[in-house]
Amino acid sequence: MPQPCSPRAAAIATLRRFWHSPAPIRDFFADKLSALDRRLAMNIVYGVLRQRQFLEALIVRLCHHPLHKLDATLREALAAGLYQLFFLSRIPTSAAVNETVEAAKQLGLPPHLTGVLNGSLRGAIRQKDDLPRADGFLNHPDWLINRWQERFGQAEMRRLCAANNGQPPLTARVNIRRRSQAEWQTMLAANGITARPGAYAPDALILPDYQGAISALPGFTEGFFHVQDEAAQLACLLLGKSDEKIAILDACAGLGGKTATIAQLFPKAAIIAVEPDAERGRLFAENRRRLDCAAELFTDTLAAYAATQPPLFHGIFLDAPCSGSGVCGRRPEIRWSRHVAELPRFHDKQLALLNCAATLLAPGGVLLYATCSLEDEENGQVIGDFLAEHPDMIPEDCRPFLPEAASAFLTADGFFQALPSQNLDGFFAARLRKR
Repeated sequence: MPQPCSPRAAAIATLRRFWHSPAPIRDFFADKLSALDRRLAMNIVYGVLRQRQFLEALIVRLCHHPLHKLDATLREALAAGLYQLFFLSRIPTSAAVNETVEAAKQLGLPPHLTGVLNGSLRGAIRQKDDLPRADGFLNHPDWLINRWQERFGQAEMRRLCAANNGQPPLTARVNIRRRSQAEWQTMLAANGITARPGAYAPDALILPDYQGAISALPGFTEGFFHVQDEAAQLACLLLGKSDEKIAILDACAGLGGKTATIAQLFPKAAIIAVEPDAERGRLFAENRRRLDCAAELFTDTLAAYAATQPPLFHGIFLDAPCSGSGVCGRRPEIRWSRHVAELPRFHDKQLALLNCAATLLAPGGVLLYATCSLEDEENGQVIGDFLAEHPDMIPEDCRPFLPEAASAFLTADGFFQALPSQNLDGFFAARLRKR
C-alpha cells in the first residue's frame, strides 16, 4: 500500500492494518503527519472503532454487498467517510466525501471502486433520514456483551456499551506541589480552556472540550499536571497518605502517572519504580523530570528487581498488566483485539506478579493490587487465589481511604470497582495488608 500523505489516508491505512493484525493503534501512527493532521486521523480511527457495528450496517445497506466481499481499502474508506458524515458535524459534508475519496485514490484504490466509494457516501447524505440510527447498536463483540449482561444485568450492560461508544473527556491530576487545583483552573480559563473539578478525586480537573495536544496546555512544561483518569487517581488514594520517610514500590510503573501521584501523596517517601519496557522507561524518565518526581527507575522485570534482594517496602502499588476491558472507551481497539481465551493467561501473570510483590513487602505493609479490567478472572479471582496461598495477607476495606463522593465504587467485599457507566474509567483495586 502506498505511504499515506493525508490524515484521512493515514486513518484508512491504519484501520486496514489494524484489522489485518490487531495491535495498539498508536503503534501504527509512524507516519509523518503534522500535529493537526494526526489529531484528525486519530479522531477518525478511534471513532470508527467505537461505532464499528453501526458503520458496518450502513456499509452493507449502501453497497448491497456482504462486508467480507468488499475490498479492504474500500471498506475502511467507507467507514472513515461515514463516520465523518454522521459524527463530525464540524466537517462539511463535501469535504468529508471529497477528501475521503481523494485519500482512497492515494492508497491505490482502483477507479471503479473509487466510484463505488463516492456514490455510497453521497447516497448516505441523501438517505440519511432513512438509514439506521447509531443508538441502536452496542458496538462491542458478543463475548463481552454476553459476559457483562450475565454479570451486571442487561440494563447496566447497555449503559457500559453506551459509555464506551462516546469519547471520554480529558482528565488531569494537578501537581499540588506546584499549583493548586484552583490556580491551574484559572490559568486554563485565561487561555480560553474550559475546566471543571472532578466529581470524585480531590485533585482532578476535567477538560470536557479540549481537543488539542497535551503538551500545548498551559503549565505542561512546568509540570503543573499530568493526564490521569479519576479512577486511577482514586486507586492511588487507596495506598494511603503520609509525611513519614517510608519506602514505596511502584511495581508496574508504565509511563509514571501513578508514580507521580504517589509521590505527591507521600512527599518524603523513597520511591522505586519498576518498568521492564525500555521505551516506557524513557517516557517515564521524561515525566519524572517534568513533574519533579524523585523516584528511582529500575528498567527490568519485577522478578529481576526482587532478585537484587532490596530492603522491604512499607507500601507497594501493583497496577498489573490486564485485558484493559475497563478502558475500551478510551482505547476502543481493545474491544476488538481481545478474546475471552486470553483471560486465564492474564490471571496467571497477575497472580505471579502478586506473589513476587508479596516477597518485597514488610510486615505491616500495604500491597495495593489494581487493574483497568472489569473481568472477575483478573480481579476478584486473582485476589481469592492469592489470599488462599498467603494466610499472612489480610484484605482491608477500601472505604476509609476514598472520598465520600466515591463511596459508590465499593463491592460487597470492600474492594474498589469503578465502571465506565459512572463517567470514569473501569478500574478495580484491592488493599491487602501483611500481618
